[in-house]
Amino acid sequence: MTDPAQLLEAHVAFEMARWTGDRLDESVAEHAGAVRRWLDGVTAAEVAPAEATAGTLGRVVAGLDLSDALLEAVADVVAAGHEVLTTFDAPVGEIVDGDDYDALVGLLADDRSVRDAVIAAVTASKGYRKLVSHVLYQGVKGYLLTENVVARKLPGASTLVKFGQKTMSAAAPNLEASVDRRITAFVEANLSETLRESRRYLEATLTPELLTEMADEVWTTLADRPVGEIVGVADPEGTREVVVALGPVVRRWRDEGVIAEVVESVAVEALKEHADRSVGELLEEWGVELETVVADAVELLRPSLEYAHASGFLEERIRAHLEPFYSSLPSILEAVPAAKPSRKRTTRRTKHES
Repeated sequence: MTDPAQLLEAHVAFEMARWTGDRLDESVAEHAGAVRRWLDGVTAAEVAPAEATAGTLGRVVAGLDLSDALLEAVADVVAAGHEVLTTFDAPVGEIVDGDDYDALVGLLADDRSVRDAVIAAVTASKGYRKLVSHVLYQGVKGYLLTENVVARKLPGASTLVKFGQKTMSAAAPNLEASVDRRITAFVEANLSETLRESRRYLEATLTPELLTEMADEVWTTLADRPVGEIVGVADPEGTREVVVALGPVVRRWRDEGVIAEVVESVAVEALKEHADRSVGELLEEWGVELETVVADAVELLRPSLEYAHASGFLEERIRAHLEPFYSSLPSILEAVPAAKPSRKRTTRRTKHES
């Protein structure tokens, strides 16, 4: 029997030749093609059972460690991308297709439920409440102090009004304080109804036609402006800080199980919907060419593979994988009955044949 050590060396040399140099692409293409043909004959349910797969995905997401270092790295990448975009001279209209923009605007404008939900959220927010309160207060106060409403009630006040509100405040400080109290009380008493009325007004006014017209005005303003100019409105460092600030939010969602629940629910529904279809058919429908994806991955990893070869790491791992078999080869051969040579069946020749 050939020496197992010699067989090991031959096998290592064979595998090294297959997974390095020009033969690497050939070997990868061979296996990727075999996997692709195999996937044509298996269903999604056979390779990814809905409940089990979704549960695994949920546990993986729940176990992700979003460390500060990882978050900082992601923030740096986003900020670097933002910085690159600020150098783009191409106009927005060349980057974003006008027809795609119109289709998106039309979809959002025609969806009344989304439109009403956004209006309801905005008008119910604390910021909107403060804005309306401020506008009411300033409007009423300005009217009282500049339209002679107060002047008609106070002898001599009309002369002060002519010199402006500051002059009047200096001459009659108690008057403005009294007006402030009354206006504040008026605003507070009428704010809720004003907010409801503003919501009804927006729901009635923001029709699909008006929203489309507003979107067209935005497009007209932005289409010819360079992408870099638009993106440059925001500071890359500010973008980075936003990404970092999102870290605690994502961690909290992870810890509370929100992300895992969403991932599991979406995965279960998707896998159940496509359970009976072949994986190969789905990949083709989604425009995924497995061979191309694998080839691109190999091209991306080629420098690492070449360095692993040059440094001896690749050979070390191949040898570590094969060595247990060849070191056990004598005992394996003893345990496996030797194949008996097949004997050809001979037939007697009949007298007729002879």
